[in-house]
Amino acid sequence: MSELKREAFNKVIEWLRDEGFPKVDVVVDDEGSSKLYARVFPLIDEPLFFYVDFRRKSIDSFIIGANIDFSEEDKRSITALRAQAQNQVYMDIRKLVYPTGINLDTRFPRISLHKLMFLDSLKDKQYFFDSINNLLNAIQLVMIRFDELRVQRS
Repeated sequence: MSELKREAFNKVIEWLRDEGFPKVDVVVDDEGSSKLYARVFPLIDEPLFFYVDFRRKSIDSFIIGANIDFSEEDKRSITALRAQAQNQVYMDIRKLVYPTGINLDTRFPRISLHKLMFLDSLKDKQYFFDSINNLLNAIQLVMIRFDELRVQRS
């Protein structure tokens, strides 16, 4: 692991903690060294988190992202729909999320949101936090779409 990546990871973790994210868990290996991966919980007592992952083979990039697993209720709501309606839900999610600058993969029963970032972008703290806010907004947009699905089914 390059020293440059380790320094960038530490900088990101420091920024997140300084900005008041209530819980930033850095994942460590058996020897107590950082794996350059962290889970960031934006809200106290909420299980949803996003991650910062510097473990890529690329020497100058990292990923911020989140995985949203469908609840049992969401799974029932989606499987109750016809195939065309299921496809429409996924199209709606893409239409909501892509304008935020966040990419997504939809593999039932999970939606993965992610953004590729480059170490050079860490020269601009505003860009980094705008990307974090876009990710958090994308998470909320996905959650809202599933809330709509549950309401429609009731």
